[in-house]
Amino acid sequence: MLSAVKRLELPDNIRGRLGTKPLPRPLYDPLLTLKPWIFGLYLLILTAAGLEIALFYFWEQPLIAATMGGTVAGSFIFLTFFFIAFPRRATNVLYLRSFRKDKESEWIRELLEVAFGVDFRISGIRDPRQRTPTLLRPIILGWMILKYAGSRYLNLEAGDDWKARIWASFKGCRAAVIDLRDVTEFVREEVALTLTCLTPSRILFIVAPDQNVDQWKEEMRKMSDLQALAVDELNFLVWQGRGKANQAAFMGQVACFIQQLPPGDAGLNWKAFPLIEETIANADSIKRVRIKTILAWVIGIILVNLFAFYLRDLSGGLLQDLAITLLAFVAAFIGFAYLLTVAGKARRFVVALAFNKNYARVLAGELIRATLLLLAAPLAFYFITIKPVMDAYDVTTRTLQTEMILSGLNLPVQKFLFMNDRLPGPGELALGEMRDAWDNDFVHRISENRNGPYILLISPGPDEILDT
Repeated sequence: MLSAVKRLELPDNIRGRLGTKPLPRPLYDPLLTLKPWIFGLYLLILTAAGLEIALFYFWEQPLIAATMGGTVAGSFIFLTFFFIAFPRRATNVLYLRSFRKDKESEWIRELLEVAFGVDFRISGIRDPRQRTPTLLRPIILGWMILKYAGSRYLNLEAGDDWKARIWASFKGCRAAVIDLRDVTEFVREEVALTLTCLTPSRILFIVAPDQNVDQWKEEMRKMSDLQALAVDELNFLVWQGRGKANQAAFMGQVACFIQQLPPGDAGLNWKAFPLIEETIANADSIKRVRIKTILAWVIGIILVNLFAFYLRDLSGGLLQDLAITLLAFVAAFIGFAYLLTVAGKARRFVVALAFNKNYARVLAGELIRATLLLLAAPLAFYFITIKPVMDAYDVTTRTLQTEMILSGLNLPVQKFLFMNDRLPGPGELALGEMRDAWDNDFVHRISENRNGPYILLISPGPDEILDT
């Protein structure tokens, strides 16, 4: 805390008003927070699986190594999340709006994402009703990541201190987009905070065709200390609908807004501190939330592992069928969410082809890498699991066939013994065209034990090497 205060150089009056409260943190970003942890877990699992496979092959136990094929294939599939689900960078464009407009404003945000391109990330606070409970996140992690990625409900989170955390988030933002088509009391508070924190050139307002822009400008002048000249510098964009001509006009105006953005991030604006002072969470409440979050993750991870051990120890019956059905249901759910996420990225790629070629190349690269990894997953599963099992089954089948052939050779041996009153020597036994299941000639040997000499007919086997 002391280092943070020193780094930010708090004004004396702000330090006194904060008291024991810490400075607000930016809005919580679940996907960006999880990204390094998930990547580290992915590397750990893939490395461990690779070592196990190598060791079991070294110990000539390919069937045991084959059990790791699913883990490797699953790791390849999960790696695609880094190209289709996880964000490339922290949010630097905040999208503020009424939650009631989330469903119908999804297309607007997709157009904005394409217009801003690869150097920006636009996001906002997720509707609390659409958040995944913390306890369930480790249990349904893959589905939760896909649910948050590119979601119509956005993916940043905050509690009752949302206003203070928006103020803190403006520090790393270059711009803010505010949807005024549905105005609530919360939206008005966000407008007042944004007008105080950012210069007019960093703010883009989206309005409906039936809304009066001049009326809005006058209201904004009253809720902030902006002069009339500065209010006229505010950027208003009318959303006319999804028609092709409307989209082209919309993208052109957003491009003009981006071109006039000042360089660098906005930074903290201490003049806005009185607007968020009462909403700053105290240290004790932050600590309680952190402890609850850690406990929820620990409990969730324990539950996942208990279920895995339980499933492994089931030997059949109704319970195992129910557990497998549940896993299949979860896998289908994740697969559906995965397809929706890929479809959304592909849809933005099509839009980017028309309006932002550079961003289209970035999206194409991500889609291609994800596709290659998806193709690599079944190949890895085939070579690690299916092929060794099929090879082992083939060896077992051919061995049984060869044993049956050898049992049928007992008759020629007995016939030679009856005719010659001795065991046949090398080359004396007429085997005709009879070969083992690998099309090898049988090898004829005479051996001896305490009961006397006896004949051995040996198959070289699949490696065509005797005595192995």
